Amino acid sequence: MSAFQLLWIFLALLLAAMAAWFQYRSQSVLPRPLRFFLIALRFFTVFTIFLLLINPKFIKKESMILKPILAVAVDVSESIAQRELTNTVQSVYNELLQDEDLQTKFNIEPFSFGATLQRGFDPTFEALQTNISEPLKTISQTYKGQPTAIVLISDGNQTYGESYVHSTVKYKKNVFPIIVGDTIRTEDLSISRVNSNKYAFLSNEFPIELFLNYTGVNPVDTKLTILENGTSVFSQPLHFSAKDRTKVVETSLMANKVGTRVFKAVLEALPEEYNLQNNRKDFAIEVVDEKTKILLVSAITHPDVGMLKRSIEKNQQRLVTIVSPETVGDKIAENQLLILYQPNRSFSGVWEQLIALKKNTFIIAGTQTDWNFLNSQQSFIQKQVTSQTEDFQALWNPTFNSFILEDIGFEDFSPLTGMFGTITMSAAVQPFLFQKIRNTTTTDPLLAVAESDGQRHVFLLGENSWKWRMQSFATHNGFEKFDEFIGKLIFYASSNKRSERLVVQYEPFYESTGSAVINAQYFDKNYISNTNALLTISLTHKRDSTTTTIPMLQRHGNYEVGISHLPAGEYSFQVSVARENISKKGEFTILDYNAEIQHSYSNAKEMIQLAHLTGGKAYMSSEVANLKENLLNSSDYKSIQKEKETVSSLIDWRLLLVLLVLLLSAEWFIRKYNGLI
Repeated sequence: MSAFQLLWIFLALLLAAMAAWFQYRSQSVLPRPLRFFLIALRFFTVFTIFLLLINPKFIKKESMILKPILAVAVDVSESIAQRELTNTVQSVYNELLQDEDLQTKFNIEPFSFGATLQRGFDPTFEALQTNISEPLKTISQTYKGQPTAIVLISDGNQTYGESYVHSTVKYKKNVFPIIVGDTIRTEDLSISRVNSNKYAFLSNEFPIELFLNYTGVNPVDTKLTILENGTSVFSQPLHFSAKDRTKVVETSLMANKVGTRVFKAVLEALPEEYNLQNNRKDFAIEVVDEKTKILLVSAITHPDVGMLKRSIEKNQQRLVTIVSPETVGDKIAENQLLILYQPNRSFSGVWEQLIALKKNTFIIAGTQTDWNFLNSQQSFIQKQVTSQTEDFQALWNPTFNSFILEDIGFEDFSPLTGMFGTITMSAAVQPFLFQKIRNTTTTDPLLAVAESDGQRHVFLLGENSWKWRMQSFATHNGFEKFDEFIGKLIFYASSNKRSERLVVQYEPFYESTGSAVINAQYFDKNYISNTNALLTISLTHKRDSTTTTIPMLQRHGNYEVGISHLPAGEYSFQVSVARENISKKGEFTILDYNAEIQHSYSNAKEMIQLAHLTGGKAYMSSEVANLKENLLNSSDYKSIQKEKETVSSLIDWRLLLVLLVLLLSAEWFIRKYNGLI
């Protein structure tokens, strides 16, 4: 409370006393005690009112002790259970969590992780993948600005995500790994990776590349065999030694029948080899008998052009030919789709042909687009441009329902560049991405589709989408998400078929540890998306003919069902719409591969590197006592005393208002009783 407020309170005391005295000094008819009592009531009433008007503020200081954080992150992946390390991990965890000295010095926060991080300890050890780098980054960000030590209980084997050693600059905390399991590498053969295309064309050979590893010191001989339906289609003898630990085997197989072909690569086991799970790996090829041909017409050289060709041709069913408007010739007739990159008046001949042949188009506009020409050739999107360029950030439209597209983080991507101007669009246009200019959101399309008279068109109103592909790679650790997005646009644009009322999208094969989802979209009789229907999927395992029926869940205007829980094998399915005679059938294969059981030893080398690069120290599971001593004696983790000031105003005191009411009421009743009112 300030001195100025104290002065006002003193004046309030004098004024309240004077007001009370002058009010009752002439009331001689009242008994003396009653008169003094009324003076006191009036004094406290007036003084209370003055206090409320002055409203003095009171500052309350509270001290608190903030302990440093000890985050204990436990690996609960399936590899821990597979190697019979669950008791060791639980013992180490309990020893840390129940230590009274650590509880006194630290706030202990338990976590568990597989592919993702979660609070608390999960004793099931059923996670199908291990991502060590992401939990370390998440914990570091959660306790940013607080002294924190991270204890990592794991075997050090990561199957998913960024390298946790190469990502140490993002952690900002000391990491103390506790290595569980045997670190001695026994003799072991493994197939670390199989590279093959997802698709192959009928009567063509498709390449296969296998990466093979050997752990051990003695020379050994083995044999690599590739099987299809139990029959060998390729075999090769191999020799490994301490100096020759890795081999790359390349071969080709013939695509002689249409459909999904599932193969199994097997390395013949050594006599005393312990881990046999990593000696085999399944992979699959989808054999197709036709290819979608796409013509990309561009009058300029731009990184977008090369990016589009690479992205589209990731699907081996598609072939992109790049030409200039002058060299198009008669190529338009033999292609299902035309991509027109930044069209100008040199595209006049191209446009005449595509109109005559009723071809679908994918139009990409940018800073070198002649919008006067483009406006004259189509009526879907009209733009009155100025000479000014503008950057357009993407804003996802969650109500888009022309076909199934997902948000891959468009709003975080760098802006596309185009010409600034007013846009008008026809009713046939449905935007998938809106334009966001600086901080202003608009309803102008950045990416949109349109369908009219049996033709389909896609519009992208900005250049530099090659940057999106690079950012998608950085965000998702690969080009797959972006290439899948482009692939769905191309699939929509290259098809001339009228929309079916039930559309089902699925992959011909999934890995057992991956995210397996089947998507569906349902339209009513007017071909308007219907999200109120009941869709179910019946899944039949081909080997034992067991059938499971599951309802599909509605999400963002589409329907989906997760099938990651299904065991490996071949399945047929049927998606049906309740109370409608509409259904779709298909087949897929879940490949039998578990990355968690590919390692027979603990990765002590990288765990020690992790500790060194973050300023911590690595320990074996038998050295927990040494870790506790180090943490307790470390001067890096000290409690911090903080003071918290709470400012409260007198007017916030409700009791003071109650007191004022009581004082006024008491005075009024006494005066009324004594005939003064």
